[in-house]
Amino acid sequence: MSLTHRQHRVQRIYPPVVMHHCFDAERLLTLSISPLRHEYSLRAAIPVPSITFTSPSADPTPINPQLIIRKPKGEVTRLSREGYNLRDALGWTEAVYLHVQTAIHKLAGNHLTPVPFLKQKAVDLQKVYDLAADTYPILRQYENNWVTSDFLRVFLKNKSAAIKRKTAVSS
Repeated sequence: MSLTHRQHRVQRIYPPVVMHHCFDAERLLTLSISPLRHEYSLRAAIPVPSITFTSPSADPTPINPQLIIRKPKGEVTRLSREGYNLRDALGWTEAVYLHVQTAIHKLAGNHLTPVPFLKQKAVDLQKVYDLAADTYPILRQYENNWVTSDFLRVFLKNKSAAIKRKTAVSS
């Protein structure tokens, strides 16, 4: 006797996928005083820089060699390679940092060519170091002009990269 096999079509039915999850009640965090309803005095809102922007001739006190601030280990903006953030390393107020940064960028635009830092002429770099230290005496507290150098490295790197992008787009 021969067995015949009938082929039956098997239709599988899967239950619908239901995305249902029960969450715990959310705990509300309430602040004691809403900052939107608080009146701030004008004097407290204006940050007072911890340094003064005077010419070096107005400050007759010489810089103590023991107060010279050394450069942090690593390379500026290379945080993944044990580098450091310049803003954090300096510890200046935001207003002072931006003021010094803007001035150094203007000096770089006036006295340096838009190529990377290592391709700059030493004479031009020294001129920028001297002008920056004359304008901001606090920069003399930092060993071997490392603050000005780091501002310049980042600025020139970004400037030369922007020029390369422009020439690549226009080509």
